Amino acid sequence: MSRLLIQPVEYRKDVTEMYETVKRAFYPLFNGFTVLDEVRATELPENVFEHQKKYVNALKFLEHFPQQREPLLVVTSLSLIDQDAVFRSDGYGLHDSRRAVISSYGVKPEELKPLVVHELGHVYGLDHIDHNRTSNDRPCPMNAFPYDSFTEAKADSIFCGFCYEKLGIPEPVIKTQ
Repeated sequence: MSRLLIQPVEYRKDVTEMYETVKRAFYPLFNGFTVLDEVRATELPENVFEHQKKYVNALKFLEHFPQQREPLLVVTSLSLIDQDAVFRSDGYGLHDSRRAVISSYGVKPEELKPLVVHELGHVYGLDHIDHNRTSNDRPCPMNAFPYDSFTEAKADSIFCGFCYEKLGIPEPVIKTQ
């Protein structure tokens, strides 16, 4: 078990609900969280910005934050661009680096939960592959394509059985009403 470090960057909203989603999806990997002091965009190095400072390069952005013993989730309202500085991105998780970033820029509030779970899934070695459905017949947040299945995953934001097997943790039991 480890604590999840949450680093807000130009993000002033409450992250507690986000952690509750993470705790539910990843139980028993996390035993709490720590919210670090907010970082302002003006404190970031110039090399993380692209296209006349309109976007933040997700990979360079994550590399700015030192690798920690605990997993780190960077949450920002800045607009992200993929590691190749070509496409806008909602998030990025580095496999086995213990670091992920999500952006609320242009993302509906209900899509933040599966986005957090998806990017932290990458941190723990999960990939975009054809996933089966969870016990409650919802799509897995790691199956991000097509995007409709990703937004459909927002209700529970839990992985499929395949992902839980790969993570080495039990799939949570979801009570249906």
